[in-house]
Amino acid sequence: MWATPRRTSQDALAEPVTLEKAKGQCNILEDDAAFDDKLGDLITTAREHVEAYCGVLFISRGLTASCDCWRDLARLPVGPVSSVSAITYVDADGNTQTLDGSAWELRIDGLEAAIVPAFGVTWPAIRAGSRITVTLTAGFGAEGEEPCPKPVRHAILLFLSQQFEQREPVLIEGQTVFDHLLTNFRRYA
Repeated sequence: MWATPRRTSQDALAEPVTLEKAKGQCNILEDDAAFDDKLGDLITTAREHVEAYCGVLFISRGLTASCDCWRDLARLPVGPVSSVSAITYVDADGNTQTLDGSAWELRIDGLEAAIVPAFGVTWPAIRAGSRITVTLTAGFGAEGEEPCPKPVRHAILLFLSQQFEQREPVLIEGQTVFDHLLTNFRRYA
């Protein structure tokens, strides 16, 4: 079982939607700075909502994720994964070890990723009750990787403008344009 992944850096993330795009979506003039802080917060809130809704990271970031056993590596808890830099574990003697990169293979299939032992390698024994920690980079937009998809950016803008205009909670039944835009980007447990 995976624990909630943690960011390895608290550097600001480059949002997939710009302030200018948010202003355009909300019909605010570009030189009007009165709502910049509110829109900045809404951009982040909308992106975080879309990430939670889809179970996918739409901004690349470094993470550490810990799991209970080697078989958990058959499905990494976030996607899309672009790289894994380290796998550490506590051996049977209680010493922290870093698994050699030649002992495992990262397999990526769209939004899903797995780590499997290299041919002829078996996973080492771990100390009972300890965790295996994977250091990885996940999310759209990593250097040389695909940027956040346009339908997702559009859904972020739709959610953002709805939140900007609607100050009270709204009960919505059925599927919305937001749901339809994001359907192809959802990961299911």
